[in-house]
Amino acid sequence: MHTTTAKAISLGLSESDWALISPPLLAQLAAGRHIKLTPTDRGRIPKTTLAVLAVGGFIELTRYERDSFSPHTLVMLALSDRAELKDSELVRLSADLRAIVKNKLTRLSSN
Repeated sequence: MHTTTAKAISLGLSESDWALISPPLLAQLAAGRHIKLTPTDRGRIPKTTLAVLAVGGFIELTRYERDSFSPHTLVMLALSDRAELKDSELVRLSADLRAIVKNKLTRLSSN
């Protein structure tokens, strides 16, 4: 059974009713740990909301999802300790943003 179908049935909703749930409500349900977002659900939620959910520790972002984020959002994720940026992501950052991330990593490794 498809994950969305199983989730909808477990909540007493048809799959078509599930598709009508607004993205903000999906995010609230995920933040409350009432549901686990499927890739389809994540695609309906704005990128900024996904970033906030990740910073809050409610979801873990895939590399594909992070690829569409701005450099500032990547830094926010890195500074919140919710994502370890790969070298290819660090290259996208300006020198000053890269320095901020590297300083954070240096402080963490010295503790």
